[in-house]
Amino acid sequence: MGLPREVSADSHGHLSISLPQEVQEHISRTYQPVSRAEKLEDLHLTSLGATATIWPDLSCGMRDLYIRFDIKTCDAHSFGMLLHPSGDGKAHKLQISPSAKGDYTVSLFTDFPPLDDFWADQYKLYVPRPVDGPELVRHESLDLSTGITVLIKGQTVQVLCGGRSLCFRLPTPAATPVASFGWFVEDGTIELTNLDVRLSSNKSRI
Repeated sequence: MGLPREVSADSHGHLSISLPQEVQEHISRTYQPVSRAEKLEDLHLTSLGATATIWPDLSCGMRDLYIRFDIKTCDAHSFGMLLHPSGDGKAHKLQISPSAKGDYTVSLFTDFPPLDDFWADQYKLYVPRPVDGPELVRHESLDLSTGITVLIKGQTVQVLCGGRSLCFRLPTPAATPVASFGWFVEDGTIELTNLDVRLSSNKSRI
């Protein structure tokens, strides 16, 4: 379901997950950077008491999408990425929340709840039902100084950050280009730097 992973021991003896150098080189060599008009090497978002969003117009269709970025400054309740948006404004969410200790919590949320039992059973849809709410995956107390890497391949979203991995197959609206994404910030200011956004070509699939 996901990319190859390289697992090693960090300075504390804990397992650390990263993208193998060979995979990184393959992506850099074969994935195409977004057009100059849409390439944002730095991103600044501010919102006071609300949520601000920005949606890059990538015109990427059904191709895979590679995104990497560093956090320059963060003075916000949370920020992150909106994934697989629908026409009514719903979207899955990769949420990054800072702590007072200087580390971060990274979570993956879904915003497409299934039908309730009455309607699902009536039509025998047998759709999955989240038990613990919309949060799908979470890692806490992460050091994100080495950056965050996100790869969207079809319905699969893979995130590598702070020596950890988040991977999930997200339900996607049929009419939505699967590689669509946006940025958001909740109540505060975020500055991202070293943004690298790339689209796969027909010969670059991993």
